[in-house]
Amino acid sequence: MKKENTYDILQFRDVKQQIENFCCFSRAKQQIQEQLPQFHYLWIKEELKKVEEAYHCIVQYGRVSFSYVYEIEKDLILAKKGSVLNPQSLYQIARQKENIIAVQLYQKEWMKDSIRLHDIADCLILEKHVFDEIFRCIEANYEVSSLASEKLSRLRKEIVQVQSQITQQMQIFIQKHSDKLSDHIVANRLGRSCVLLQVSNKNQLKGMIHGESASKQTVYFEPQIVVELNNKLQQLKSEEQIEIEIILRRLSNLVKDHADILLANQDTLVQLDAIFAKAQWAWKEDGCVPIVSKEESTLYLKDARHPLIDKQKVVSNTYRMQKDKKMILLSGSNTGGKTITLKTIALALCMMHSGFPVLAKEAQLPFVKNIFIDIGDQQSIEHSLSTFSSHIARQVELLNCVNEQSFVFLDELGSGTDPQEGECLALAILDELLQKGAYTIVSTHFNEVKKYAYERQDILVASVQFDKEKLQPTYKYLEGISGDSHAFEIARRYKLKESVLEKATEYKKRMSKESDYLIEQLQNQLEENRKEYEKLQSLQQEYEQQQQQLEQAKRKFEKQKERELEHMYMEFEEQSEALKAELLTYIQKVKEQGNQMKPHQISDLQHQAMKLQLQEESQSQIAEFHVGDFIRIISLNYYGEIVEMKKKEAFVLVNGIKMKVKLQDLAHATRKKEKKVKEKGYHYEGIQTSFSLELNVISYRVEEALEMVEKYISQACVRKIKVVRIVHGVGTLALKNAIHKYLKTNKLVDSFVSAPNNEGGFGATVVHLK
Repeated sequence: MKKENTYDILQFRDVKQQIENFCCFSRAKQQIQEQLPQFHYLWIKEELKKVEEAYHCIVQYGRVSFSYVYEIEKDLILAKKGSVLNPQSLYQIARQKENIIAVQLYQKEWMKDSIRLHDIADCLILEKHVFDEIFRCIEANYEVSSLASEKLSRLRKEIVQVQSQITQQMQIFIQKHSDKLSDHIVANRLGRSCVLLQVSNKNQLKGMIHGESASKQTVYFEPQIVVELNNKLQQLKSEEQIEIEIILRRLSNLVKDHADILLANQDTLVQLDAIFAKAQWAWKEDGCVPIVSKEESTLYLKDARHPLIDKQKVVSNTYRMQKDKKMILLSGSNTGGKTITLKTIALALCMMHSGFPVLAKEAQLPFVKNIFIDIGDQQSIEHSLSTFSSHIARQVELLNCVNEQSFVFLDELGSGTDPQEGECLALAILDELLQKGAYTIVSTHFNEVKKYAYERQDILVASVQFDKEKLQPTYKYLEGISGDSHAFEIARRYKLKESVLEKATEYKKRMSKESDYLIEQLQNQLEENRKEYEKLQSLQQEYEQQQQQLEQAKRKFEKQKERELEHMYMEFEEQSEALKAELLTYIQKVKEQGNQMKPHQISDLQHQAMKLQLQEESQSQIAEFHVGDFIRIISLNYYGEIVEMKKKEAFVLVNGIKMKVKLQDLAHATRKKEKKVKEKGYHYEGIQTSFSLELNVISYRVEEALEMVEKYISQACVRKIKVVRIVHGVGTLALKNAIHKYLKTNKLVDSFVSAPNNEGGFGATVVHLK
């Protein structure tokens, strides 16, 4: 049997059809369709690595795009042989430039870590002068451009001039002889401009006749006045065509000189297209690139599924095969999925050996040098073989060739003949396959074969589950459990008489051996254990989901709590700053009035100070502090940084001194950008010789800003400066309003006004001092 026919049993061609739908070039599609399993380890490994790199590129950046797909190979081969290409072929060849640029840009941006794809893309050679010359000479509508040569440009200008002259002369003729014409239009006859003249007047005017109309009532008449012009036009058009042929031959020779490079470029583009098509299919179908296992000889397919079964309906399964158990004996009911299981694994193996990804979450498949497949109920018509004979013919072929580097798939081994003889033959074939060390997956209904598998340590028993309650297969693959045929249950589903089923059950009891009965009981017990295990797994998953939901709810609550605390803190901070500004105003009044304040005014001031203290204490209670926070000690009005935290206390570093402070006596503060100037009342130590005429308090709190403004104005007055500018920004206007309110009460201020637009506008205030 030909290998192509062997793989057709797996519908490999249909799967490749899915992949080739992602190709742009028809040659890439052809490559995909022609690809068959190869048995060269390095080739398989390299092909899979290319697909893996393309897969990672697609997941992160999308696939490389081929904007303009033309099959130019035939035209390039014609050019190599010396043929003159038409304008369309030349233009399509030149558009290879855009695909090359697209790949090179993709390579530069996204293929940095894709070694193999990078090497392939490096093979592209941008023949810029060839492409640009074609684009200069051929327009997008496949017409030769007038810019292609000076002669062509001159000829076309002359053609336009002559055509204009002909049009003028024809219009004059039509106006002059309109009564003799059938219609007042200019017709083109054999490339010459004619009028439609009535037959009766054809001998009354000078000119040439170029045929009659279908009705014989009109002739195509070329007036004598345009005969010479038409002759000249024909001559010019002939010269134009000759010049076009010269240009096309020149361009074709240019392509001929670079045809090998252009063909190599096209091969590279096609190769990249095929690689990315495989990767895109895997990405869209949730597949993966398999690992090819040579030394470990392991088969592992996690959540594998058949590509031709609807994604919404297919049941995914996990398949394993270790080196110490290179044979799987698969049993179960009819129509239960045994054949699909064999096809799914066999197809994945063939696809891996063909350099294709597979549909599984994870995949590791053994490298083998032969794949033998005997699946299906096929008869050989051309050799007049029965089903059994056809199976035996294939099995004889594989037994003659099989070795430890072979993978064998056998469906319903020993079926199609006398059950007892078929059972014995199946056991003998399994012995031979085990002896030769071949990887084998075989399905069977024979109880003796199942018992044989249970007795062997090198065979993995498996089955496809059947739901007895619903009387239908689940298509779930189960390791360690052999399955019954469930013939009676299936017959009951199809309404076979109960009396017939009862008799069949009696016959089965008589014919069954005690060992068969024990195996059946063991299988039932294993099935019950498996169901309990699945229930426990389901409960565990529910528990884990609940834990995740609780964790998410906890994180959400913590974030909400942080947002609310932050919001409350900001509100208290704003209120605190407003109260501090008001308190500073009172303090200013005290300083200005001295002993002139009345008792009730002093009482009000004390009330405001107490209110501010309570406000800050409330703020401290809701605030959260961490090591590294910059804070203010409320009771001392000291600023520092938290260096250590305990339950209700913090160690604060203040001017190099480590202090222990209760958390309720702390408030968050903002680090000042400028160092404070040491003060003693309104007198400053170490007055600087230079003084800035502008004070910037943007980003400071109201309290800090007012302190800075107070000091700044006092210092300006000491220096006898009359005009200064305070930059406070716009923001919410809170800072500006507080500063203006303070300036109104300061006796050192004569007046103030917002700065001009070119000096800050509403974001700054110009202050005139007394």
